[in-house]
Amino acid sequence: MRWVVLSICLAALDCRGNPLAAPTANDAGTIAGGRGAIDAAPPAMAVDASDVDGSADARVQTTTGGGLGTADGGDAGLPLCPAPTAPDGGTQIASDGWSPPTSVPFSCNPLPSAFFFPPPGSDVSGTYARCASFVAPRADALAVGTDGTRAALIGADGVARVVDLASSTVVGVLAPPRATVGLAAFSPSGDTIVTVAPGEQEVTLWRGDTFAPLWTTTLPGVLYQEVFGSGAAFSPDGTTILLSPGDSVYLLDVATGAVRASMSPRGAVLSLGYGWNGQRIAVLSAPVSGMCVYEPRGGTVTILDAKTLAQLATPMTWPMEGDEGPERGGMLVASAADLIVTTGPSDNPEAMQAFRISDGSPLPAPVLRYPTPLALTPDGTAALEAQNGVLELVRLADGTVAATTPSAPPSAFAISADGSTIVTGSSGASLLGTWRPAAGPLVATCTGDVPSDGAARSALSVDGATVAVDWGTEIRLFRRADGALLSRMSLAPKKASSIQLSPDARYVIGTFYDPAEAGYSTTLFRTSDGMALADLGAAPSSGKLVGFAFSSDGRRLAAASQHPPTGTTVLQLDLETGAWTSGPQSSGYPWVVGLSGDCVLIVDGSTLASACARCQTRTLVTDTQSGVVSFDSTMYLGLGAASEPTSTKLWSIGPQPELVRIYPPRDGAGAETPAAVSAHGERVITGAANLEPCAPGQEYTCRVHDVATDTVIDELPPTFTSASTDLNVLAFGPVLWCAR
Repeated sequence: MRWVVLSICLAALDCRGNPLAAPTANDAGTIAGGRGAIDAAPPAMAVDASDVDGSADARVQTTTGGGLGTADGGDAGLPLCPAPTAPDGGTQIASDGWSPPTSVPFSCNPLPSAFFFPPPGSDVSGTYARCASFVAPRADALAVGTDGTRAALIGADGVARVVDLASSTVVGVLAPPRATVGLAAFSPSGDTIVTVAPGEQEVTLWRGDTFAPLWTTTLPGVLYQEVFGSGAAFSPDGTTILLSPGDSVYLLDVATGAVRASMSPRGAVLSLGYGWNGQRIAVLSAPVSGMCVYEPRGGTVTILDAKTLAQLATPMTWPMEGDEGPERGGMLVASAADLIVTTGPSDNPEAMQAFRISDGSPLPAPVLRYPTPLALTPDGTAALEAQNGVLELVRLADGTVAATTPSAPPSAFAISADGSTIVTGSSGASLLGTWRPAAGPLVATCTGDVPSDGAARSALSVDGATVAVDWGTEIRLFRRADGALLSRMSLAPKKASSIQLSPDARYVIGTFYDPAEAGYSTTLFRTSDGMALADLGAAPSSGKLVGFAFSSDGRRLAAASQHPPTGTTVLQLDLETGAWTSGPQSSGYPWVVGLSGDCVLIVDGSTLASACARCQTRTLVTDTQSGVVSFDSTMYLGLGAASEPTSTKLWSIGPQPELVRIYPPRDGAGAETPAAVSAHGERVITGAANLEPCAPGQEYTCRVHDVATDTVIDELPPTFTSASTDLNVLAFGPVLWCAR
């Protein structure tokens, strides 16, 4: 008996049309337990390679003239594979995904793992709205009030949690029903807070006492463009809001939300701020360039009139030297002083310069210990620096250290307008810290249970009742209704990078990245106890698995084992016994997209086919490149191939294949791409993609289509990852959207 070593590559399409693939690993492994004893792990069982490579008991079909073939070299005399049919017994679908909203106030020490949004009012448009989030806490942005008593903590779920720093209590939550908050700012008096959702170009002003919204303004511009920087600040008199969602600069009237003035600098807006007590505005912008990896290059510092945004001076420009250089420049503004400090674009102390914001005239360069300070104090006398696990306030005049405190490297920070309080954030035990230099060292204010890099992948069970989420070095399984933690799966210190959940939520396939070895490993887990059942690597005997699908009952999984140059063998794993079984072979390189009964649904070349042992392969759809199959295996949403290669088509594939709808590319997009299709095909989700190699910039919305009326009933974020089979609960990374 030989041990089987397999490599699995998980793939799907998000609404940007990008393949979500997990790189392969090289680790050997075994199946350790099957479905027969979910709650109590059985003795370990090995997988026999003879079940895979054509030994006596293997049902291996051979190839005849390319494509999928059958045993004995031909199809003659064998019945056709059965047409895809819905599984026996209906899956119970949670059609209402809404849970009781999270009650405020609550402690942020530690911050709860789940947050539940209140149902939106009738004045909110759209078929869907955000209903829950499950994400390892991390500070992606921070804001702090003028007097340093409150801070706004913004995480990967796009929610701004207002924290009372003295009590470590979340006293308010700023959570637009259909927008993802990326930054916030407190008014000078603290009576209002503004949030900006850069992806949706949405700005909301909230009351500072009840946290009710006062108004919402949608800015002109392209939705879901790539953002390299942004900013928001109130004018010192509290009548105007200065902000940028990443491209243009706006002045908004606080009373009404109306746009008073706007301007569009060349390239992306990296940072901006008021200076000289609100009399001037400084903006750092840079062109975006590169060779497939696009980043801001060089940059320009522009001084603007604070009332009209008229350009007054350009004290610093870092000219472009090529597609990939120089690095972006940096800019810091002292809000209450006549001072701008510029840094970079290289880590060179001599590159640091200073200017008056009043007119752009040069000043003596500051004397700092390190070339990349984080911020200037409002009065312009000192800079905040972070190095070697220490935060320092360093005087600009002579480089002496005015105050210091131990601190983890912050991913976000903010200084109160009165200069008394500095808040910093990252993740884990350092989620949010408060430093009042006059009072002593930094104090841990809010915590999370694990460090997080801010990335979050997720997968839903088909009934929408369970969600698996990337949690740093773990995959965590939650009950969607109340956020209860059901199990944990880990290969620590490796970090989770992709997740696939079986329809019944009994199994998770997770791919983990090992920073030490710069490599990946893919593992099958049982969710009831978090036990690793199989470590799937790579070996010549079985080849490389490139597609992966669970059966509707969660008892089997299938993949296509590629073994160049001879072709591909379709494999199925019985999760009860741990045995692999070989199926059809192909001289090409097909992709498994689903299972129907004992048959595997495969895209082979430009054909969707049903393939199984001891029967003729049944062609279901021709002229398709890739796509997704509904949970009940009766609908297929696929991208066209030779004809209409930029359109996505909806097919009914059982028992008689029939083209139902065609979704051509939307304006400005290269192709409309498949994302999801509900059981029975009542609704579909499509995304869009640029066809040019290395296309920069914009991402596209997910479009939800009602099939019967052939209408778009909603447009949602581009980061779609999974859905319940009725498409009533949708996952966008760690955030769930529910049908209303």
